[in-house]
Amino acid sequence: RLNKKLLTNYDTNVRPVLNHSHPVEVQLALTIQNIIDLDEESDVLTMYTWVSYLWTDEYLNWNESEYGGIKSIRFRDDQIWHPDIHLYNKRSYEPIDTFMIVYSSGTVSFVSPMVMKSNCAVDISNFPFDNQTCILTFGSWTYDGSKVSLKSVAPPGLHTYTMNNEFELTNATHKVNWKQYQCCPEPYVDVTYTLELKRRTDHATHFIMSPCIICSLLIPFIFLLPHGTNDKILYGAPPDILHNVFLI
Repeated sequence: RLNKKLLTNYDTNVRPVLNHSHPVEVQLALTIQNIIDLDEESDVLTMYTWVSYLWTDEYLNWNESEYGGIKSIRFRDDQIWHPDIHLYNKRSYEPIDTFMIVYSSGTVSFVSPMVMKSNCAVDISNFPFDNQTCILTFGSWTYDGSKVSLKSVAPPGLHTYTMNNEFELTNATHKVNWKQYQCCPEPYVDVTYTLELKRRTDHATHFIMSPCIICSLLIPFIFLLPHGTNDKILYGAPPDILHNVFLI
């Protein structure tokens, strides 16, 4: 009965405000579960994240006492309006299907878990002691700031973060920006998260520097062997094999 009451004459294409001169205020929150990979060759950062949205739908509210004390109800994302927030610098992302929770006050909560791939320009000039900065920019694709006002009250959440073996996440910040693009006269709002990553030197030392040092120490002894002896091949092969074993 409540579902029918809420969805009767409901239009998913119309912003859920009674006064259409008012924007829909959307709170965005990013929780980073773990960094899966930072590919230096393709400049792609892969993470598993939870992206949370919170807004008020002024058409979806009810008196709990009239509906058996029901405090919340769930809808699929194709049943009600939701903001078209996208990661602007994405390579790809794989959202996991979930429901939106609507509370009796009209507050809508949507938490979307996803594997996210984004562009991240990698500078390895100081490898293996390099630091990388990756930026994630979220914003509405079609609504300007007067229609959807995007807000973020906190930097990325790290309370459930799982450590990455190659990179340490040293800092994570956020900033709300109002920007004007050449295509459109109205300003658009985005939330930009900045992630600072530091390569773990123990990983690089173990897999790269140590084999190189060992090989460098072994190779000069080859020149001490008599000229023309086949032992040079015998003693020259192990350093190369050792290096390849460390890289596997």
